[in-house]
Amino acid sequence: MNCLAELEPCVGKYCARTVLNNSTCLFTDCQKCARGFRPSQDICVPCTHSAKLYDYMYLIFMFNITAVLHFFYVDKSFALVKKKKNNLQDSKIALVYTLPLVECTLALITTFLFYPPYGSFKLNSCEPKEISDWYSVLYNPQIDYDTQLNCTQEVIKA
Repeated sequence: MNCLAELEPCVGKYCARTVLNNSTCLFTDCQKCARGFRPSQDICVPCTHSAKLYDYMYLIFMFNITAVLHFFYVDKSFALVKKKKNNLQDSKIALVYTLPLVECTLALITTFLFYPPYGSFKLNSCEPKEISDWYSVLYNPQIDYDTQLNCTQEVIKA
């Protein structure tokens, strides 16, 4: 039984339905797809492409930014401590620098493990199919030039 033939098409390029029960042809209304899904023929389908080197480099870049910001504020707080003439042991200083690095590393590992495919260091991503995938916010449909239906999302994501 073809359930799609019975449905009205969704307005907008990035609006789609989520399948609630395929055997009874039960779908949601037209809306944006959930994280990790993309619209394809009015149905939200999961992203199954393996992430590329660029995707992993972006995550490593974000890891580095957070670690550098942590270290910056640790340095700033140590500058205030030194003004008060407090003598700190080198082991305590090393611990204060190590903890933010451990925190950022655990966040990175957790990110990999809690996103599909779960429990591995591989990630799935939605590959761009056309230029509009990069600028999907420009494709929110307006119904009767009055009501805007917000169906867009981050179409390209890791």
